[in-house]
Parts: sequence; C-alpha cells; structure tokens
Amino acid sequence: QVPSGWVGLGPWRAALPAALYQIPWLAWLGFPGPGFSSGDYFPLIPWLLLFLAGSFLGRRAQAGDLPNFCYRSHLPWLAAVGRASIWIYMLHQPVLYGALWLYFRVL
Repeated sequence: QVPSGWVGLGPWRAALPAALYQIPWLAWLGFPGPGFSSGDYFPLIPWLLLFLAGSFLGRRAQAGDLPNFCYRSHLPWLAAVGRASIWIYMLHQPVLYGALWLYFRVL
C-alpha cells in the first residue's frame, strides 16, 4: 500500500516517510501527493516487483528448475490467447467503444 503511506506483509506494517509524498515528481514511483489525480495511475514500485518475480520464475521455468507438475498441463486455447494477446489488447477498446456507441446511438 505504498500510495496509502505504508508497506507491509500481513500483520506487519511500516510507515513510509511523509516527505516522499510532498515531492510531485515521485508520484510515478508510487508516492502521490495530496492533490494528485489520474485516470490510469499504476505506480512503478509494486508492479516492478511483480515483473521481476515473473521474470525470475520464467527463467527458472525455461531452465527446467521448477517441479514437474508445473510442466504437465497444457491448455492449447490458453496458449493461443497468449500468442494473440497484443492483438486482443489493441482491438478490445475500439470494439467495446463501437458496441457501446451502437447500443446508445442506434438501438
């Protein structure tokens, strides 16, 4: 909960210095100030850790270092979605906007 002013795991919490939230150019890291607002704000700090964890696990998976049950299941439809994820990402918004436009303007 970096944007809320603390970090922790389970019952253990540590407060972050309030001065971090007074510097406007630190908002992108996860320290938004009192007047900060954004429609699509995703701070770097918590998501960077997830990215690094995924990168680490991906390398371990490619090297064959994970337990055998991690390699047994294969879902062809999920693999196909993964291969087409950039196209799904790029096309989903125009499709949704078009459907909503049709619903509210035409129907």
